[in-house]
Amino acid sequence: MMKSLFGGCFILLLLLDVAHNVESRRHDDDDAGGAMTMTTRRTRSSCSVTRPDNGNFPNAGLNQGSPSWYYPYGISDKDNDNLPSGRFSDNMVQSDFLGTQDSWIRSSTSTVTDEMVRIVNQLQDLGVSKVLVNTVPPLGCTPWTTSRFSSYDYCDQRTNSISDVHNKYLTDKLGNKDGVLLLDVNTIVTSLLQSSQFQDHKSRPCCETKDQDGYCGQYAGQTPQFTVCRDPGQYLYWDFLHPTHAGWKAIMQRLQSAIRDFLDI
Repeated sequence: MMKSLFGGCFILLLLLDVAHNVESRRHDDDDAGGAMTMTTRRTRSSCSVTRPDNGNFPNAGLNQGSPSWYYPYGISDKDNDNLPSGRFSDNMVQSDFLGTQDSWIRSSTSTVTDEMVRIVNQLQDLGVSKVLVNTVPPLGCTPWTTSRFSSYDYCDQRTNSISDVHNKYLTDKLGNKDGVLLLDVNTIVTSLLQSSQFQDHKSRPCCETKDQDGYCGQYAGQTPQFTVCRDPGQYLYWDFLHPTHAGWKAIMQRLQSAIRDFLDI
């Protein structure tokens, strides 16, 4: 199948790493974004989408600077099971109210999707006859987001709403465009999160870091700061954002028929 799929002339636009541009971050985290995203802080693109900073510090144990990660902070946050999430309040703070405004979400997502449309048009002008475009997966269900809310057991619907708005704009702008196929990665990942294959681990990553600000592959001297699961095939996510081999295989199996029909192979 793989030789057939990649034998034709087509382009696949990937926009799967945008979670770095959704969650609030400390001001000194500018270089922590993923290297492959189209809108990361690392590239400092003009269309970067960044949620307002909520002013919290990482949870490095209870001390004077980090009580927001402990009771009674967050006791009114029903969306987070009334648990603390680093906010110096019983629930949302000013930046949350600003960040959840419908107009703000639409203005971020509109800019990003406009840029994707521009790229598609440019590719077609260059002679690319077939363009595949991924929808954004449910960002509120990625380990990078869920680990901050409820130990991977709970999807943050406020973050998912950004994915939903983005995908709606993408569908409106590219859904009926000749030579373009939207790949509904969002629906497939949502389904896989509840499937028997991955349900035991839900959004838990196979490669898991020891602290909230760590990453898969991080070492302190010679000491690894991460653990790796025994069977990656039972996990949808490899690290805090990216699927495992088994995850991508499951996604592509569900997309195979539509892709083959579109490419006429």
